Amino acid sequence: MKMNNLPAAICVKLKIHHATHSHVSELSLLRAFILVVCVACIAFVVNAKEVMIEQWQEPYKTYIKDIPKHPDSVMQALLASAPPKEVSNSVKAQYYSTLSLAYFALSYPNEALSNAQVALTWVDAQSFPWLYHNIKLAESQAFDIVGKPNAGLKGTNAAIVWAELNDDKELLTNALYVRGALLNSLLDYKGALRDLQRAYDLAPSEGGVLSKGNIASMLALVYEYRKDDALAIPFFEESVAYNRANENFLELSISLYGLGKANRNIGHLALGQSQLSESKQWAEKVGDEQGVAYALKELAGIEISQGNFERANTMLKEALVSSSDHRNTFFNHV
Repeated sequence: MKMNNLPAAICVKLKIHHATHSHVSELSLLRAFILVVCVACIAFVVNAKEVMIEQWQEPYKTYIKDIPKHPDSVMQALLASAPPKEVSNSVKAQYYSTLSLAYFALSYPNEALSNAQVALTWVDAQSFPWLYHNIKLAESQAFDIVGKPNAGLKGTNAAIVWAELNDDKELLTNALYVRGALLNSLLDYKGALRDLQRAYDLAPSEGGVLSKGNIASMLALVYEYRKDDALAIPFFEESVAYNRANENFLELSISLYGLGKANRNIGHLALGQSQLSESKQWAEKVGDEQGVAYALKELAGIEISQGNFERANTMLKEALVSSSDHRNTFFNHV
């Protein structure tokens, strides 16, 4: 029906209604537009605190660097400085991830795993891919010392793919190292040596998150697991020299422990005993009670082989005291 054929009063009402409806629609659209702009502005302000993370920020960068030297001090400093609620999600993620690394270094399996998983609640692979994959590596190595190395493979595989696609040599080196350690625990020695040798070739001689000296220790461990002590010794020696020169006292203790066991196994009892004793001393210095317990257990074995049963018994009791309050699920199986 055309408006020209309608009574004049009705035509006026229809025109008024149409005009009013159009005005309301325009207002609604304007309000909707303003709302969208406001939401976008709020989102921008919230996300302004978040920046793309492609390296550890301070103080976490320094903490991570110091873990091989003073893991207990780093852990205590972190526990005393939990981030406040208002800091960005990426800062919270870095805090809990660094705490996980400190716990891992001191052989606290459950704490290492739980803190890595808390860190993962603050970031995702889309918003912070570099940080996310580094945290997944912390989670993966924690899975290893809780006795679930297979659970860590997915995270390391994804990190390797991302690092290769993004030409991130340092992350790739770290991911290959962690996966090599997992494969060693899974008794896939061939796969472990493949990953660790590649990581060794990529790693710098000095500096970086991992150096050749760090990776040499894990390569030695694979040969130790294979009962190839003669092949393990040169890598342990390389690791000892590197960590001594760089004052990485925790890693020095660990490498001396492996070197001492290997020398003992090939019949060099006096040399092995000396290296294990030094390993214990460094473990005591850095507050690694589990490292103390491991060294004491091996030293007790040497004392038994020499007929010194009373001294061996004293060492074993000390080892039990050192390991009684926590942690590593492997202690009873070594």
